[in-house]
Amino acid sequence: FRPDGWFRVVKDTVAVWQRCLYLDRQDQLWGAINNQPRKLTPDLNQTALFPALDANIVDYQEDSNGDLYCLTERSIWRLGPDGFHRLYTPPSGQPGNESFTPAGSHRFWVATENGLLLYDEAAGSANPVPELTGKHTRTIHICPDGSILVGTYGQGYFYCYHHRWRQMPADK
Repeated sequence: FRPDGWFRVVKDTVAVWQRCLYLDRQDQLWGAINNQPRKLTPDLNQTALFPALDANIVDYQEDSNGDLYCLTERSIWRLGPDGFHRLYTPPSGQPGNESFTPAGSHRFWVATENGLLLYDEAAGSANPVPELTGKHTRTIHICPDGSILVGTYGQGYFYCYHHRWRQMPADK
């Protein structure tokens, strides 16, 4: 798809389910074969296949510096000159990751099956947001004014403005 509405139908050549596609700032398309990151052309032809990571790939994002990160069901990885390097894995038995979005330089909000985390690469830590602990968080959206919307599975939406979290009323 292009902004002017033009599109072309293409079919992936790999017979697996594609959980995510990500277009980076250099117009490079990223996908996955289960736990293997892969670089693609706009026609979904593979140009590079990277070694397997620790779990199925959930999402890709870039931080404000343009570094590419990969989220698996278990860990956060960053692309370096020689491939992806694991940055953070929670302790064993922790819930799976659902999605993530940049929260500043080398920081990410991470939606999990048991709440929302703020991951800080410099500190090497991921701190839970107490107001969302126990909630199956699925999606994160940063609004232009800096507020945050978090979608959950079954508990509705949560809204954060000036560091205060509020649960939004459920649709009726």
